[in-house]
Amino acid sequence: MGLEPEYDLSVLILVPPMPSDPAFHTPNIIPSCVYSASLLSIGGEDYWSVYSGFVYLLEWLFVILLLGVVTYVLMGRFVLGLDDLYGLSKMCGVVVFTYLVWLFSFIGIGALPIFLALIIVGAILFFYKRVEFILFSFYELVFAVSFLSFAWVRSFYPEIFGAEKFMDFAILNTLFRAEGFPPFDPWLSGVSLDFYYYFGHLMVATLGRLTGTPPEVAYNLGLSVFFALAITTVVSLGYNLTGKKRYGLLAAFLVVFSGNLKSVVLALETVYYGFVPGVSYYWSSSRVIPNTVNEFPSFTFLHGDLHAHLAAIPLQLLFLVLLLNLYRSLQRDRFGVGTGILTGFVLGFFFPTHSWDYPTYLFITGLITVYVLGVSRQTFKVLFLIVGSSLIFFIPFHVAFYPSGISGLGFVGVHTSIPDYVLVFGLLLVPLTLFMAYDMLLSRSLAVGWWVCGAVVLIALLTLSYFREIQLLFLLIVMLAMCIWHLTRVHAGGLSGDTPFVMILIVTGLLVSLFCEFFYFKDAFAPPFQRFNTVFKLYVQVWILFAVSTSFIVYRITERLVGAIRKVWFGAVAVFLLCGLIFPSVTAIVLTDGFAGEPSLDGMAYLETVHPGDYHAVRWMRTNLRESAIVLERWGDSYTLSGRISANTGIPTPLGWAEHEIIWRSNQTLVNQRLLDVDTIYTTRNTTRMLELVRKYRITHIYVGELEYETYGDLVLKFDDIFDVVYEDRRNSTLIYRVIE
Repeated sequence: MGLEPEYDLSVLILVPPMPSDPAFHTPNIIPSCVYSASLLSIGGEDYWSVYSGFVYLLEWLFVILLLGVVTYVLMGRFVLGLDDLYGLSKMCGVVVFTYLVWLFSFIGIGALPIFLALIIVGAILFFYKRVEFILFSFYELVFAVSFLSFAWVRSFYPEIFGAEKFMDFAILNTLFRAEGFPPFDPWLSGVSLDFYYYFGHLMVATLGRLTGTPPEVAYNLGLSVFFALAITTVVSLGYNLTGKKRYGLLAAFLVVFSGNLKSVVLALETVYYGFVPGVSYYWSSSRVIPNTVNEFPSFTFLHGDLHAHLAAIPLQLLFLVLLLNLYRSLQRDRFGVGTGILTGFVLGFFFPTHSWDYPTYLFITGLITVYVLGVSRQTFKVLFLIVGSSLIFFIPFHVAFYPSGISGLGFVGVHTSIPDYVLVFGLLLVPLTLFMAYDMLLSRSLAVGWWVCGAVVLIALLTLSYFREIQLLFLLIVMLAMCIWHLTRVHAGGLSGDTPFVMILIVTGLLVSLFCEFFYFKDAFAPPFQRFNTVFKLYVQVWILFAVSTSFIVYRITERLVGAIRKVWFGAVAVFLLCGLIFPSVTAIVLTDGFAGEPSLDGMAYLETVHPGDYHAVRWMRTNLRESAIVLERWGDSYTLSGRISANTGIPTPLGWAEHEIIWRSNQTLVNQRLLDVDTIYTTRNTTRMLELVRKYRITHIYVGELEYETYGDLVLKFDDIFDVVYEDRRNSTLIYRVIE
């Protein structure tokens, strides 16, 4: 048919579709019970018909409970600076379990023996560990309520379709089928997924395979468990910082629940002007700074893409708790080798989960160590142990990792305006700014001359920023100077409490923001979207650092105030919390269509309504095709139904989403050749040429469904005379051919 599309990396602009795009929507028809023929079926028995979604929920709750308890009894000797260990033990347990499953897979040991071994060791040690059952019950309640609540909300829009859900589901299904690591690339058969950080998906696949959960259910349970792990871990962080559970819950609200200031402004505009056609409230809340993405955890979880940066949210929070432990251990001269190894292990886990986070948290680790110990031989030993551990534990991953999506650093030409930055972080910046200003005003160590100099410098920076059009620069530098002044003053007077630790988090958040004003990571995004990914990935880190710090600062301010001023402050905090609550409340109602329809956790059920032929064929392939199968299907554009067979089965295809493969591998020639070859197989009447290409890509099956008929027409009927039909659904125009050499 002469289909010869070309992709030019120099002009390629990949932007997720707006919710108003047809590709984004799926029918709001969700069957309450459908069958599942996952790869974990035994003898054709359908697990979905045996277990209800509620039983899967209970299984995941129970498994994570056991992992949490085991990790809790094992961590005692490594975490000496914290009052509470149980709150972080669940996330730590999932991380350790996933790592062990990955590591022992190289010698053929599966998840179940590892899980049983951990349980046996934990049960033996449990009797020698003192457990505070009140705190234990508190965290179990927090986790269970968070997990079940999010799963309930998600059950009203469980569809694994739209935005990049197909991509995430393809990787998840690939890991369900994986016999070794790195797994194969589902959208570029014959090569492995050696360019991507997949450990977030691996955590979900590991829990899913252990519990016998079908991938389409595990996807939604994975979202729910990451949400609950983030809540539980940040509650532990807030509790350890303040000693009060309510501030732990406040930290959870600010980090995970709260919307940004943009969402508040949009809500007020909607109340005043009414709904504006074509404008999505929840989507627009994350598109503040032009030509970038400005996600925050509440958006990320509700949006429902099982992306690496989502899985990294609870991991970031876990590492922050361990950094607090590191800070206190160094401060109290209780640092041990175990502390360094555990800290390094979790730091190293960032790289295969979401490598964007590794440099930032390595920097915080170094900053804390230098702040407490100064520049000394002891500092070098501590950092050598931590950094060395972070690399050694993951040598097999690094050896097989070949990232090609980023080619270096570029200089930013377009900068962020102060109003846009405030719309993203404003709700968090207000308490931070108030605290730093209040702290400086209370200090008597600054003479009047210093205040005058500070004012002059501020005016000079403001003027320079205005004329140079670097509008955000002066604000970041002023806030940075205030934090550094505070750290210097406290350090000179002797270490005092955890305030320096929090200030280091704020300093890092400001420095990361400053980095985004000068540099961007070069990838496939062309101007004006060149810093699309840089701002997207790094601003999530900034949100977490600011939100954790804000919860601590609210605690510090509250403890200082008395009388009428304290009541006014409580009123301001209440308004602050109500503003943050607007986004998750409105978005949950919008995405669930007012919680209409029958709830279900089956993320693939929509396909039975949209494309029933594909749905039933996918079920058949999952059960009947071997791990070595390669299925040819229609290639296509990103954010469409193209690649739906490979995405829903994990069986690789010669080419899925073309643009994504170009971005991942920075190899336009390879992708263009594949898309031409796929089209040739479907359209050529030259049988010899077609068989050559089939052998070239080691294709075992050829899929012909509704989309293939739409693209290639009756030319696909030629396969009837060449290959055997192994699956036939004439009513839904679906055929699967087996290639026989």
